[in-house]
Amino acid sequence: MPPITAGEYWGKLMRSACLVYKYTKNESLYERLFRSVNALLKTQDAAGRFSTYPADREFVGWDMWCRKYILVGLEYFLDICRDEMTVARITKAMCRHCDYIIDHIGPSGEGKIPITDTSDIWGGMNSCSILKSFVCMYKRTGNEAYLRFAAYIVSEGGSKGFDIFNAARLGILSPYEYPVNKAYEMISCFEGLLAYGEAVGNEEYIRTCRKFADAVLDTDFTIVGGLGCRCEEFNHSTTVQASLTDELMQETCVSVSMLLYLNELMRFYDDRRYADAAETIYCNL
Repeated sequence: MPPITAGEYWGKLMRSACLVYKYTKNESLYERLFRSVNALLKTQDAAGRFSTYPADREFVGWDMWCRKYILVGLEYFLDICRDEMTVARITKAMCRHCDYIIDHIGPSGEGKIPITDTSDIWGGMNSCSILKSFVCMYKRTGNEAYLRFAAYIVSEGGSKGFDIFNAARLGILSPYEYPVNKAYEMISCFEGLLAYGEAVGNEEYIRTCRKFADAVLDTDFTIVGGLGCRCEEFNHSTTVQASLTDELMQETCVSVSMLLYLNELMRFYDDRRYADAAETIYCNL
């Protein structure tokens, strides 16, 4: 069986390579991406799943996280795909993938698995980060079911037992003080909230996303643009960044996620602080 996080790696590499192609128009790169996508499509099972977890042991651990990254990679390839038949095949495959998730994940009162119960890691925050992908699917297809599922994820607050979105809105706690403070997944969830707020025209959600970014830059942004100096968690890095430690720190995935998030925020706010932070991250990655 492939590694349980294989979907994450494929999606990230596809996203990066598609962005490179947009700038370079390298035909050899395009052909490699085209072949990779076609190879991936052949792995979709009869139920519509893209997953390295068997159906009798699905929706645990990193399963939803990797399902998200399949959508991310395919979404970015659709932006560069020149073949209409392939676009149709990819879109159909993505819809089947999403429909399977919706059929199985949701309120327990509907006989479904709550999204925050699909992982025992960080309160299911990794699973909830699929939010943006469902917003993108709604925008691409117009299917209201995808927007309703996105709304459901927002209503669950991003993690089990603690609403990270409401915490950011209130601003009483800094992100490192949240009961769940895994930096990468948290940023990804707020990137989803920003996309959802834009899709439904909810200004409060967009302001909440700005508050979150400001709080991270105030308390967990280091001089080299890294975030989180205790393994992969927020931990008031702005203050403790110079302390000696044997732990892993300033995970690259966190920095890249923050860079993507700041780039999105700058579409809404003309704030040079975001541009300066993005430049610091970019120059030191």
